[in-house]
Amino acid sequence: MSGDLPWDEYVAALRPQGELCITKIPNKPVAFGALGLIGGEKSIVGGETGLVSDRAEMLAFTARHGIKPIPPQEPFIPAPLIRAIRTAWDNAGPAQGAGSRPGCALSPEASASLCP
Repeated sequence: MSGDLPWDEYVAALRPQGELCITKIPNKPVAFGALGLIGGEKSIVGGETGLVSDRAEMLAFTARHGIKPIPPQEPFIPAPLIRAIRTAWDNAGPAQGAGSRPGCALSPEASASLCP
């Protein structure tokens, strides 16, 4: 994992009081601005994911017991697409109704998380 990632963009994409969890040791220092964290009461945390042997044991356990993953309900939306949607919304003029965004085809949950 590179330390040269757009960390400020990741923090900006978090909801208020959201957490960004780093689970792998980056090969370079991680840098981000404090304003994005403080303004939205956001945080960056770290978590250990375990050894390869631990993951192998966990996967064997899930296979034995028929445990399947639950896919997310909303698709992952890449940061450049989020920026493009926000730019389009900002340039679209007044909303077409209370709480709506013109031309928005996202679910209310996804729309709420993307609205500035």
